[in-house]
Amino acid sequence: MDAVIFDLDGTLLDTETLSDQAMLQALAPPNSTMDLINHTFPQSLKLQTLGLRSSSWAPLVLNHFAPLFPASAPLSLTSSQLIETWEKNLLSLSLTAKALPGALQLVQTLHACKIPIAIATSSTKHAVEYKARSNPALFAAFATIVTGDHPSVQSGKPAPDIFLEAARQLSTPATSCVVIEDSLAGCQAGKAAGCYVIAVPDPTTPASAMYVQERVGARASWSASEASISL
Repeated sequence: MDAVIFDLDGTLLDTETLSDQAMLQALAPPNSTMDLINHTFPQSLKLQTLGLRSSSWAPLVLNHFAPLFPASAPLSLTSSQLIETWEKNLLSLSLTAKALPGALQLVQTLHACKIPIAIATSSTKHAVEYKARSNPALFAAFATIVTGDHPSVQSGKPAPDIFLEAARQLSTPATSCVVIEDSLAGCQAGKAAGCYVIAVPDPTTPASAMYVQERVGARASWSASEASISL
């Protein structure tokens, strides 16, 4: 393998909890009559939505949470309203995002060895700029970052577009690239692009590793540092 392409959220950065928090705030803001503070995202919903573009996951989230609201005060958000509010909330929270264990070490090691590396994320360019502010050392190693709103990414994960574009920018055939991902959609996209895929699932939810392995056949590791062993 000649190059490595990383997902960002949940793979390099610990942003999934922040994303959940931003979503709950969007669904039930402080002035709402609905209290979602004690609610969490069920694993089944997470597995469906991780790695997807916002236009794909928003209807799934609304369908799940709508029944929790009383008939007297129903959930009236549209998908576009949910996405807009979630993005605003997450941008603020992203300033506190930290690198996941082993991520910085792996990225810097690959960079020092002059192995081409890239980020391929469903996040927008604007959102990535915010996340980079609190992790300058991590992002300094990447000359290639392909975001979900890149013109060449016509279809989001699980379509292969974003990894094919990242491979093109790295001047490396996709079949010679390793993809490191935490989501089912991302692993499917990497496989569809012809890359070798390593899944780095959430260690707090072991079922997510089984879910990815059963559906994609990706090799599963528990952290970015463990993933480096297999490269």
